Amino acid sequence: QAWPQLAGLYEQTLQQSADARQLQEIVIEYDNVYGMAFYEQSVVEAFPDAPLVSYIELLRALRLDNNSKPTLTQAQLEASKPVFEQSQKLPLWRDLQLNLWLATENYAAIIQAVTPAQKLAVHDTLALSEQVLYGEALMGQKNWSAARDFWLQLLKLSQDNEQQQYVQAKLAATLVYSGDVAAVFAPESAVTNLRFRSQILKTQASPELLRQQAVHGPNNEERTIALHTLLVRDLTENRFGDWLNDRKLASAITPPVIGDAFDDVNLSIFDWNGDAAERGYTCRSLNETVTVLSKKADDAHALNCLGEFFRTTQTHVDLWKNSAGNDVLESAISRKEPFGQFDRQRYYQQVITSPKAEVEDKSFALYRAIMCYAPSGSNECGGEEVDKLQRKGWFTQLKTQYPGSPWAQKLKYYW
Repeated sequence: QAWPQLAGLYEQTLQQSADARQLQEIVIEYDNVYGMAFYEQSVVEAFPDAPLVSYIELLRALRLDNNSKPTLTQAQLEASKPVFEQSQKLPLWRDLQLNLWLATENYAAIIQAVTPAQKLAVHDTLALSEQVLYGEALMGQKNWSAARDFWLQLLKLSQDNEQQQYVQAKLAATLVYSGDVAAVFAPESAVTNLRFRSQILKTQASPELLRQQAVHGPNNEERTIALHTLLVRDLTENRFGDWLNDRKLASAITPPVIGDAFDDVNLSIFDWNGDAAERGYTCRSLNETVTVLSKKADDAHALNCLGEFFRTTQTHVDLWKNSAGNDVLESAISRKEPFGQFDRQRYYQQVITSPKAEVEDKSFALYRAIMCYAPSGSNECGGEEVDKLQRKGWFTQLKTQYPGSPWAQKLKYYW
């Protein structure tokens, strides 16, 4: 556990790596050693003769804890400064200082210390970091217009594609936070990354904006994402007439995008013909089902069949597939109740309480409502969970009022 001496050895080895593969191997080894050694405690002082390793470990100490506070204090950072001075690595220490100010929300100090760049050297990570911290300070102050202009300028300065994608996420988040979602999809938008645009379409776009991008999106991929999101939301938000019209927009996408990377937005799912519905309960196609609901939104049989569509396809607006690696954008697009999540239970409850529902439809709705909790006892149908007493009531109603139905005979438990 001679950590200072070991730090010096790693410092030397990291700098002597012959190629990327050797560097990767030593980085993994280093991270396993120091990451595990200091898993529950952080290094809060610099190692003599090892400024790079000191920088890495002090950065680790800047990670926010459960109370959103960094482990590293200003006094500890000041005490580490001589190590960086003696090795002529003060830019590393300056970066730590800027990061500490960001972690402690001292945005004004960052803005005072950093001058927006007029040019940016290629592959100068520290220079980019300083500029990014300046932009994040503007965002921390909620100075959205200044942050937007700054990210746009930084995008023009950067000559590195990976840096540009990173800055695009910052710009996209700034536009979302400022309420200017439409700017992300303007013809000359600097946010061109499909991943970021997709997540914003799925979480922030209005139906009107989704229709716009379904027709005029810059490529078939985005048009497919926009239309799939729109069609799911039409269904989950009970816009059945709109769904029938919006379905026709698929003609603008030639051809719709398919493949593993886009299986969450496969438009062919809406060709559902009803054959997959529960055996013994006949459903027509999704198109016919929605046509009925567009004329009579409380039609019990059509509501049950819409539930069968969602049950058998699990169709929803999927945010998980592209949820990692979006930086601050992930926080910007977060919604307590995301759009496009199905709630089959709501259809069943509507049919159960309907005085007009036929015996076949009401008994099936009772069966399906109870089966939402099979076998775990947790709701798998969407919407708010109902308690076991309510499920017992549905079970009793099915068994006593509809004892001859196949659904009463099939159901043995409530969960």
